Amino acid sequence: MDVLSECEEVVTVCATRMLVEKDANALRASIGQDQNCGDVTAPTLRVLTHGSSHDREPLTAQVQTCLIACCRSDDLCEQHERCRLCADATGRAADT
Repeated sequence: MDVLSECEEVVTVCATRMLVEKDANALRASIGQDQNCGDVTAPTLRVLTHGSSHDREPLTAQVQTCLIACCRSDDLCEQHERCRLCADATGRAADT
């Protein structure tokens, strides 16, 4: 849970920082992936904290979606030195 919480926070900050960069247009894909990752990570945290074990299929689907979003964000942030903290956080989330 801590790893996902950190990931959500870091990708949000990273996307916001890239939006004000002079080359923000060139970073559009990275910004979008960070935003997607943050948007998926937040509800994943909520679903995980419910602790419901009655129907695991929605939980599994949510976690898989979160994994995909974290991996895609990580792939793009790995390409930018300015996104090192973001790449580290998304990498940890994807590994969890």
